[in-house]
Amino acid sequence: MAENVESPFDFETQGLLFVPPDLPERRPGAGGGVGDPAWVEASLEAMERMLRASRGRALLLFTSRKMLAAFRPRLEAALPELTFFVQGDGLSRTQLLDRFRATPAAALLGLASFWQGVDLPGDALSLVIVSALPFAPPDDPVLQARIREADAQRDGLGFIGIQVPQMTLKLKQGIGRLIRTRADRGVVAVLDPRLMLPSEDRLGKRYAAQVRAALPPFPLTRDWERVTTFLESL
Repeated sequence: MAENVESPFDFETQGLLFVPPDLPERRPGAGGGVGDPAWVEASLEAMERMLRASRGRALLLFTSRKMLAAFRPRLEAALPELTFFVQGDGLSRTQLLDRFRATPAAALLGLASFWQGVDLPGDALSLVIVSALPFAPPDDPVLQARIREADAQRDGLGFIGIQVPQMTLKLKQGIGRLIRTRADRGVVAVLDPRLMLPSEDRLGKRYAAQVRAALPPFPLTRDWERVTTFLESL
């Protein structure tokens, strides 16, 4: 029988999980697949505010190349004091990580391969920003077939039984980039209001509370002052 092994980390004191208040709904199919313009603007403002408070030292995880390409130039223009390293610029993942570690006031923008297997302990990383809940692309033919099969058994089973568990695992992997040692401290920010759906929400199908319960037990906050004060203190 497998035993539950307690985490060596004190999440209650080492970090915060932050979902910015008043984020508008993000409809993934809108804005050319990036999201509604209102969500993009609010998320960009939130990213800038957190990156200033943390003085870089941040990993920003995106769910698509379109989304990364939409945010990158505006972040670079708004935060010239930071150095941005971006997946897809010709450097390998190892090279990007090495340069990020060696550069003060830097931010690293990554896609799928940066959601896991990235180890940045210590002062190099104090902020992880998850741009959106990492649901698999709905046009994946293998995923579509599995969902149809599950839905044939019970309507909605494909979403709850397949999509949500896959997304939750990837989200946990992304969030797990922050705390790698007992000395690490920082903030994980999720810029997707779907994480805060009420349990009775028809579209939420109660999945938001289940996802939150599966994440590392960081204190959850929606208080900007608490987050910026915490980041500035690091």
